[in-house]
Amino acid sequence: DETWWKGMSKVTAFIKEQMVMNGNLMLGYSPLASKNLGNFFRMVVTCQPLATYESMDFVLNEIEKIARKFEFHDHF
Repeated sequence: DETWWKGMSKVTAFIKEQMVMNGNLMLGYSPLASKNLGNFFRMVVTCQPLATYESMDFVLNEIEKIARKFEFHDHF
């Protein structure tokens, strides 16, 4: 349903905003209009020291932790 997908796109913006406010991560996101997909995270990892499984787990855990705070009923 289109309303659900529009709401899901708002989750990405909320997560990014919270990460920036927390100062722990900066990720980019964008829609993929050619496939009719809303906002989603897109990551290119170039860093020193090199990324590790632990550092990528941290990113995924932060996304999940913040997403759990999102109030879906306020956006649908």
